[in-house]
Amino acid sequence: MSWRFPPCLLRSEGFFYLTLLTSMENNLSTATKLTIALRPLFSFGWRMLLMLIVCRIIFVAWQWQRIVDADMLGSIFFQGLKIDLVLLGLMLSIPALFFPVLASNRFLVPAWRGLLKVCLPAALLVIVLMECSTPSFVDQFDSRPNILFLEYLVHPRDVGAMLWTAYKPPIVFAVLFVLTVTLVNSRQIGRLVTPIRPTGVVPSILVTPVLLILCLGLIRSTLDNHPVDAGTIAVSSDALVTDLALSSAFNALYTTDKTRQGSKASVSKLAADE
Repeated sequence: MSWRFPPCLLRSEGFFYLTLLTSMENNLSTATKLTIALRPLFSFGWRMLLMLIVCRIIFVAWQWQRIVDADMLGSIFFQGLKIDLVLLGLMLSIPALFFPVLASNRFLVPAWRGLLKVCLPAALLVIVLMECSTPSFVDQFDSRPNILFLEYLVHPRDVGAMLWTAYKPPIVFAVLFVLTVTLVNSRQIGRLVTPIRPTGVVPSILVTPVLLILCLGLIRSTLDNHPVDAGTIAVSSDALVTDLALSSAFNALYTTDKTRQGSKASVSKLAADE
């Protein structure tokens, strides 16, 4: 006959641990709670920037001769960092908007943990996947992935079969690399998300404008009157050299937005002519 703890003892132990957890939570200062709640965002930021910088170094080494001929080495890294900061600001603006609602309340803080635990690794996954897709796209179109890359995703079976036939070793390496990076980042961000506690309504409301101003500053990445424009970044007669200053994810978003604006302008012009 197996021996079990009396139910009353189990209930008392559960109450003890719940009381201990509540006491520890109450003893945390407001600044500490805010730091813990925002730490995953800062961790995501430096991981994303590090990945983009390393990928840019690899691509520069790969296309070294063309970059030297264009005399754009310094511009690619300096202007490229500006574009990386713009992409980072765009990525962080979404959780910054949800922060005062989800992170302040004890009943909604699990949703804040879930948002960070899912969205941040997913964003890193997309960014790394786009960078890993760059070499094969450059071989085909002499450009970083752009709107064509997104249009090809509409026909994944046909495009996948074509790429598998032409690029089997790079695809296998890219899949393994992306899965490894995603797994490592998911675990690290998961560890940072676990200790998050409610920050309180007032502290969250006070911190949110600072977060939004920081995101806006990253998106602008300049003190000039006009924000950074990818069309004026590291301009060279060699289109691929210009593209290397951008990240593949940003280039796809930028070309898609430009195409959409061009379509709207064309429709407006046709409507005016009629």
